[in-house]
Amino acid sequence: MATKTDESEDEIRERWGQWLQAIYDDVLTLRLYQANWAEIREVIDANPSIPQPNHVADWIYDLYGVVLAVGARRQGDRRKDVVTLARLIDDVARHPEAMPREFFVGRYPEFLQEHGAADADFDQFSQPGDELIDPAMVRDDLASLGEAVKVVKRFVNKHLAHLGEDRHGVTATYRDVELALLELDRLLRRYYLLIDGGGLTSTTPTKQYDFTRPL
Repeated sequence: MATKTDESEDEIRERWGQWLQAIYDDVLTLRLYQANWAEIREVIDANPSIPQPNHVADWIYDLYGVVLAVGARRQGDRRKDVVTLARLIDDVARHPEAMPREFFVGRYPEFLQEHGAADADFDQFSQPGDELIDPAMVRDDLASLGEAVKVVKRFVNKHLAHLGEDRHGVTATYRDVELALLELDRLLRRYYLLIDGGGLTSTTPTKQYDFTRPL
């Protein structure tokens, strides 16, 4: 259901753009940490002189897991006082009028408009030919994000953010965290297209140097 507001469509889109940049920076950092750990793991595995078990590597892995789990949980939060992907998607569902087809398509180069590529992109968020975003489709994305971070969120709430009395039996695996981050990546790229109008192929950063060289 759309929410009535005194904000203009321009003001709503400006807010979305500001949130999007903050969310992008956060998710990009989480994905960078993933890439860093993968490289560190390769260095360790390729060096037979490093003892196993390796308590330093295990310690780094534990810290890595905590940071990524908290980050995934953070982006799944939709409270009114936070800037997260979940809140952004929820706000898009509440204000479909802020991104009409005419405005979305009008940002594309003329040749992409003429060949239907711009309308095809908008149809990812609407019923074909409709002038506004379909809030039901957006809420499906919100539900998908909630499902992706559910296990991680419960673990963080019971073990990391708090020490819950009923924490026993509440677990999460590194795979749960990785799957949550994959969904964050997918949805961030999707809403980057809607709000920014640009194609974001991945949230995994391209490094400009070999950070493992000191190892």
